[in-house]
Amino acid sequence: MSRKERHEFIAMLYEHSPHEWQAGDPPMFIQKQAELLMRYGATLHRLAEELCNGYQTYDGKWDEKRTERAEKKQERIEQRAAQVAESIGGKVITGGDPRGCVLKIVFPDGYTNDWGREGICVPNS
Repeated sequence: MSRKERHEFIAMLYEHSPHEWQAGDPPMFIQKQAELLMRYGATLHRLAEELCNGYQTYDGKWDEKRTERAEKKQERIEQRAAQVAESIGGKVITGGDPRGCVLKIVFPDGYTNDWGREGICVPNS
């Protein structure tokens, strides 16, 4: 992810998030939430690639335990991303295909920047 993509994503969240600053919010609240979303998006993308390729043992057999662990981790990260998106007034759409955007954020204003017109793509996801 380039610096430009990172800054564009943060600017889009500031522009389209319905979240209004409240007395208990830390400074740069939306930027910190955007950084968390980018981190979660990168993890979800990596997991989607690994699940797409499959896990194998050293002798070429499918490793079901690693697959189960990866699926559980994917669920945990999706829940965390949903909590972060909710804190800034958005909802999360996740996809398991690593060829496209794995994590998207949807805001009430309906702005999108993806081909499917579903939401705002999180960089590196």
